[in-house]
This record gives sequence, C-alpha cells and structure tokens, in this order.
Amino acid sequence: MDESPREADSIGRALFRLILASDRPVSRNEASDLLGLPKSTIAAHLERMTRAGALVTTTRKTTDRTGPGSGRPAVFYSAAVSEISTSIPPRRYELMGDILAGAIESGAEQLPGLSELLRSAARARGEELGEAAGSTEAALRDNGFEPVEREDGIALGNCPFHRLARAHTEVVCALNGALLEGVLDGANDSTARVRTAPAESPCCAWISRT
Repeated sequence: MDESPREADSIGRALFRLILASDRPVSRNEASDLLGLPKSTIAAHLERMTRAGALVTTTRKTTDRTGPGSGRPAVFYSAAVSEISTSIPPRRYELMGDILAGAIESGAEQLPGLSELLRSAARARGEELGEAAGSTEAALRDNGFEPVEREDGIALGNCPFHRLARAHTEVVCALNGALLEGVLDGANDSTARVRTAPAESPCCAWISRT
C-alpha cells in the first residue's frame, strides 16, 4: 500500500468502526464496497488488524453449491474487542496519565492556581490543534472525537480520554472542556461554544452553534 501514516491510520479506524458497528461479520468485499476502497487495500488492513488481535475471523460458503468448482469459503471479520491500542514495544501512556490525574486531584486544594494553570495549558494545546487542522471539524476528527454534525452543532461520538475520564472524571472533563475551547479559538470558530453533554453521551461535552 502506498499510503502515508496518516492515511493508513484513517483507513484503519474507518474499517474498524465499520466492523464494530455491524451486527454480523463483514467480508473483505463488503468492506471494500462500503468504504469505496480497493480490495487490496482493505485486505492488507484486515490482515494487519487480525494479527494485532483487533479482529477475529470466520469462514463460510456464500452459496449453496458444493463440490469441485463451488469456490473457496469466504473469510468474514468481527471485532475482537471494543477498543484497541497497539504499540511495539509496549507503551504505558495511560498509566502515567492515571498517576498525573491522581496527583492533580490530591494537590488541587493544596496548590492554589493549579487547576487554572492546567486549564490554560489544555486550552493552549487546543488552540494549536485547531490552528493546525484549519477547522473545528477537522481538529475533532484528527484527535479521535468522532464528530457528528447536527442542526444545532456537533455531537462528539467518542471520548479520546474515556478510561481516564471514568477514573478521574472531574479533572479530565475540565481539561477536555478547556482543550475544546482552545480548538474553537485556534480554528477561529466564533459561532460555536463548548457545552456540557447529557450523561448518556460518549463524551462529556458537545459543540453548540445556537
């Protein structure tokens, strides 16, 4: 495959989301048709994700024909897990994030101004992301928020910090809100505001345009 790392990552995420959302195993040909990509490209990504343990395979005939000339069984793919992060050699970024978030929770009351300092840092980082991406939607998409356009704004279909947010909700959601505010500033998106999302939403925030 002649793909840049960014293109390969985008294809891999789209393919995994497609398989994860399906109520039945998906074949290479089905994935190729649905994503509008060459079968060779899809096959290479399916093989890579299967080796990484993200997908499991089953085989079955797609016709009732038997005997010689009936064709080989087709391979179908299902998601093995709902979330996967693979690196070689192993990295433990989440462990360090958990340590830092826990330290922030413990030290916030003892160190006046710490929370505001962290929010400022998160907002500054968001500005960099928004400016680099060129638009709010692109910045959200590039950083794992899975934006979904709505009449009243943009819903966030994924929380990139899900596990940390579950363990350290107050700290992580506050920083996430500041990050998103920075994204809007960096993208010069003056029509949007960061709002708190309903409790059942995948992310703690959403982008309002009303």
